[in-house]
Amino acid sequence: ERQAIVAELASVLARLHVLRPDAIGLGAFGARGNYYTRQIGTWTRQYVDSRTGQVAAMEELMGWLPAHVPSIAADAAAPTGIVHGDFRLENCIFDAHEPRIIAVLDWELATLGHPYADVAYCSLMYRLPAPFGFSERALPDGVPPEADFLAMYARRAAPAVPAPPAADWPFFVAFALFRLAAIAQGVYKRALQGNASSASAAHYGQVVPQLAGVAWRLVQPQPPAAAVAQQQEQVQVQQQLFPVSARAVELRRRLEAFMAEHVYPAEPVFAQQLQASPWQEPAVMATLKATAQRLGLWNMFLPDRALGAGLTNLEYCALAEITGRSPHIAPEATNCAAPDTGNMEVLYKYGTPAQKQRWLTPLLAGEIRSAFAMTEPDVASSDASQIQCSITRDGDVYRINGRKWWTSGAHHPRCKLLIVMGKTDAANPNAHRQQSMILVPFDAPGVQLVRPLSVFGSAAAPAASVRACVSARGWSSAHSIVTAAPCSSRVSLRRTNSSSPVCRLPNPRVPQLATTACLDTGPPLACCRKINERESSIRWHHALNAAAALIKAAGRCRLQARQHAACIKHHMMDRVCLPDRRC
Repeated sequence: ERQAIVAELASVLARLHVLRPDAIGLGAFGARGNYYTRQIGTWTRQYVDSRTGQVAAMEELMGWLPAHVPSIAADAAAPTGIVHGDFRLENCIFDAHEPRIIAVLDWELATLGHPYADVAYCSLMYRLPAPFGFSERALPDGVPPEADFLAMYARRAAPAVPAPPAADWPFFVAFALFRLAAIAQGVYKRALQGNASSASAAHYGQVVPQLAGVAWRLVQPQPPAAAVAQQQEQVQVQQQLFPVSARAVELRRRLEAFMAEHVYPAEPVFAQQLQASPWQEPAVMATLKATAQRLGLWNMFLPDRALGAGLTNLEYCALAEITGRSPHIAPEATNCAAPDTGNMEVLYKYGTPAQKQRWLTPLLAGEIRSAFAMTEPDVASSDASQIQCSITRDGDVYRINGRKWWTSGAHHPRCKLLIVMGKTDAANPNAHRQQSMILVPFDAPGVQLVRPLSVFGSAAAPAASVRACVSARGWSSAHSIVTAAPCSSRVSLRRTNSSSPVCRLPNPRVPQLATTACLDTGPPLACCRKINERESSIRWHHALNAAAALIKAAGRCRLQARQHAACIKHHMMDRVCLPDRRC
């Protein structure tokens, strides 16, 4: 699959470059002619304006590059196409089921120019050390060498884009590195001024001389022995940019061996077992977990040496990159899979001794799984202040009412714990201090697992981190993590005859059902009955009519527009349709 992914990169890039700008209405998308001369001038000026010190290799490149533009790219007949400017694997979205690119992102550097500027930039993955790329001497299994990548592109782009002579290729790569170094220098200068958006921007100052050094050596004649020295220098550069302990280096070596000897060979077995029993954990996973534990590759995310690997975030980052090469298997096989990692960190830092004994210990042992319930269907839940789920203190218990979806891990057969976000202080004038989180046993009365949710049209099985819709009406949990007042450890629920329903339905023909919970005398009552297929189509009909009315009313009456919006929201919810509601 890796070879197919690289081939798809080459194919999509070639398809972009063979487009004729004039034929698709983009003839004025950028200036024509002298592309490299103009680009070298632009990035030279940016580098000079943000320069914070003298980098010898950059000074050399600013003089060498404009004097050595290949004739194939400088001639008036040189091909001119749409140049993306930042075409790389990280900016491509692939189909969920096959190595096919369905979208290309980040077009802010796009213009008209010479196609091989994109090709060289994409090929930097073969020139840079991890985590930016990988040396061609240590390619992961299945990744074709740089020469094969270039041949894939040339075949697909011919004859519209003629391949440059091999002797000119170093220029294109050196230009790509020079431009990247100029960009990095700008980021570093903004970091010094306090204007950088990234917390790691201050490290870019060390990157600039390394990128420029690779580019300058590339265009200079080197003796054969220099290639070995350059490889050693790349390793030293990586260690300088990302210093790690000897223990982290050993764990990385051990993890790469584990991936090669156990994880990659298990991928077809895992897929076969998952297809045979989609809602059960594949049996091969237990074997991989036992092997990972035996090798000491377990709970590597946790910085506590007694419970985990005792690594820093930086050291664990390199290991997470390796497990990410087999994302459906390796993270869980090493007990480093989300959402358990985040949930375990919360328990480790904030849990009481009793909570740690009940939940953290079996999670660290890999005996159970957990889920995090935050997102809700009726609000923009990425803004936590919008959360509507209520967590109300009632004596020595909490009453929780809400509906969650995109709850990762909830459908896993061994999921035993939910960490639920809700509002414990809705009246607080500070919208960011109204929320809290609470531990909820998955088997608590009132917790209902409604259905799995598809992601981009794919309904994944539990072992593939399925997301689910979870409904909670009137269930209680006393396992609070960060609520203001602690309480005892019992879970209780009862029916009541309260007249204050969870959801208010204006249709008097729909029964108003109580859902307040206090004591354990039975399961909660549903707020509204499940709509059938006919009602579903009616609901969509009313919602669409309301949407049309909203568009008309928005320009005339703000109150009327709000009424239409409320009607749309009600019809879109999984509740009975309201035929007497005026839209």
